[in-house]
Amino acid sequence: MRRRLLRAGLAARWSVHADALRFQREATGRVRVTNPRPAFVSAAHREDMVVMAVSDAPIGVDLEPLGSVAATDIEELCPPWPALAPTSRWTAFEALGKLFSIGTAIPMREILTRSVGAETLHLSLAGREVRIALFPCKQHQIAVAEFEM
Repeated sequence: MRRRLLRAGLAARWSVHADALRFQREATGRVRVTNPRPAFVSAAHREDMVVMAVSDAPIGVDLEPLGSVAATDIEELCPPWPALAPTSRWTAFEALGKLFSIGTAIPMREILTRSVGAETLHLSLAGREVRIALFPCKQHQIAVAEFEM
């Protein structure tokens, strides 16, 4: 279903026939659009909601129902980021893992947090500066991670 939604959305956005779109899955699992123009894709779904991001640069997104993650479930898995609720922390962490194409295998001790706000995190990992935007939508928490240029 996500592929169909992505294909239909891109075809409409780029004013091309859906059959003109070509995709490639990299060894890391990251999906890229190769035709009619190169683009990076990230997607997540929970329950009846899907979030997808398409960008000229690598991107990572995640989605979780609000209040679905307990602090005790993630204490050993992701940074504390005390200004954030557990669901926001987890979605930010998963979006970061998708951005780097490593999932939740992110070495937590290597994340250098620059700033944490209710809507945005700024951090460094592997020598790259990252911004993660957080926002609620229809009882879900969405996180979008991208490299800062």
